[in-house]
Amino acid sequence: MIKKLMFFSIPLDFIKPGERLEFDLYVNSSTLEGRERYYRILKHGQELTAEFFDIHIKKHSHLYVPEQQRKKYLNSVTSSLRDTSTKVEVLKSIAIDHMIHVFEGGDRSETILSHIERSKEVVDSIVDLIQHQSMKDLYATLSELGFHDCYTYDHSINVCMYSIIFYKFLKPQASKFELTTAGLSGLLHDLGKLRVSNKILNNVGVLNEWDFAVIKKHPEYGAELLTNCDCESISSEMLNEIQKVIMEHHENINGTGYPKKLKGEEISFLSKMVAIIDFFDAVTTKRSYHEPLNVKDALSLMHKSVGKKIDKVIFNEFRRSIFVLSDGKQDISVGDDFDPCRPYAELPIVKIPVQKTSISLRTGEAIKEVDPRKKAS
Repeated sequence: MIKKLMFFSIPLDFIKPGERLEFDLYVNSSTLEGRERYYRILKHGQELTAEFFDIHIKKHSHLYVPEQQRKKYLNSVTSSLRDTSTKVEVLKSIAIDHMIHVFEGGDRSETILSHIERSKEVVDSIVDLIQHQSMKDLYATLSELGFHDCYTYDHSINVCMYSIIFYKFLKPQASKFELTTAGLSGLLHDLGKLRVSNKILNNVGVLNEWDFAVIKKHPEYGAELLTNCDCESISSEMLNEIQKVIMEHHENINGTGYPKKLKGEEISFLSKMVAIIDFFDAVTTKRSYHEPLNVKDALSLMHKSVGKKIDKVIFNEFRRSIFVLSDGKQDISVGDDFDPCRPYAELPIVKIPVQKTSISLRTGEAIKEVDPRKKAS
C-alpha cells in the first residue's frame, strides 16, 4: 500500500529565484475543498530560475511542501536569512501554520502522534535559532512582529520561545534535549483546547459558568491526548514532562488552581515556569481587542500573584532575566479567576492602593550552571 503524501503550505515570500531548492515544490490543481490534487512543479536539487518563477510560481496563491521534508524546508529558509528578527518572524509564521494543522487535524491518537513528531522538528529549529538570545531581545523581537487572529496559536508559539530562552538563562549549559523539552511544553501547553469549541475559545467577553467549566477541562483533555503516544523521535521522559505541563499549567502555588488543586512542590518545575511565561505573554502581547501592558507594569501586576498563582523563586529569576529590576508605575493586580489562556476584550486589571514596597532581587553576573528543579520552591 502506497502511503499518501501529506503537505503543508508555504508563503510565496520564502521562495527566491536563483536558489537551488532543498525540498520539492508542489501546487494544488483542484479548486474543490477536500479534493486536493497536488502535483510537483520543482524537484529538490533543481535551481529555481527567474523565468520559471515568473511563469510557474507567481501565478499560484499557495505553494506546498511534503510534510516529510518540513525539517529541510525549515533549515533552508532560516539559513538563507541574515537578520535574526526576520528569522524569528519566518519561523513563527511556519509554526502558526503547523499549529493550525494540529488543532484542525482531529483528536485521533495517530493524528496527534504525527503532529507531536512534527512539532518537535519545529521546536528543534527554534532552539537552534534563538537559544543564544536574551529574554530582553526576544521580547523586543516579538513585540515588533504582527499578531495573528488565532490567539491560541500565536500565544502558544510565544510561550514556546520564552520557555526556551528562560530555561537557558536558568541553566546556561542546558542540553538541546532540555531546551526542546521546555519549548515543546510551552508550544503544547494548551493542546487540550483542541476539544473546546472555537465559540468558547474566541469569546473575549465574560464567560458564563458552563463555558468556564468547559475551559477548565482543557488541561485534562490535553494530557489525555498524549496518553499512550509512542513517538519515535520523542523519548518517554520528554513526553512525560510535556504531559505534566499540559496538566498542571493552571495549578496555583497556593492550591486554588485547576484541575487537581495541586500546590507548592506538588507542581513540577516546568509547569511553574510555563505558568509564569503564560501569564507574562497574555498581558504583554498586542492584540486587536486590547492594549498590552509594558514590561514594568506587567511584572508589577504579576508580583501581586506571587505565592498565590505563581512561584516566588522562579518569578524573581524571570524578572532578572529581562533586566527589569524596578516596579512599574502602577500598582495593579488581576482577580484570582484571571486565565492567561483566554483572550480578553479588556484585561481585567484592578488598581490597588499604592504601598511603598521593595522587591529584593539578586543582582550581579549571569547565573552559573544550576539545576532549575532545585531552584524552584
